[in-house]
Amino acid sequence: MTFQQHPAVEAAPLLEELMLFHPQLNTFCVLNRTASFLWTYLAEPCTAERLAEEICQGFEGITLTDALRDVRETLQLMSSLNLVMVASSSLTQEA
Repeated sequence: MTFQQHPAVEAAPLLEELMLFHPQLNTFCVLNRTASFLWTYLAEPCTAERLAEEICQGFEGITLTDALRDVRETLQLMSSLNLVMVASSSLTQEA
């Protein structure tokens, strides 16, 4: 499954974190450093597996298995908050 940022969500830097605002829902969310790292990659459609690989390259001391578990949990949470969405098949084929 491929995910991407919800197009309505706005992001603003906050030290090493990001503050997200979803204007349609009038909700804010602060992402920690790791979730902010993922958010950057989600500007384009991306799979959990690819995100986990990027985490392993960007952070020391994490295994691919642990990274994939954490990425899936983060994507599930972000999805439940309507911050990310499943990329449409046409976008996925172009990526």
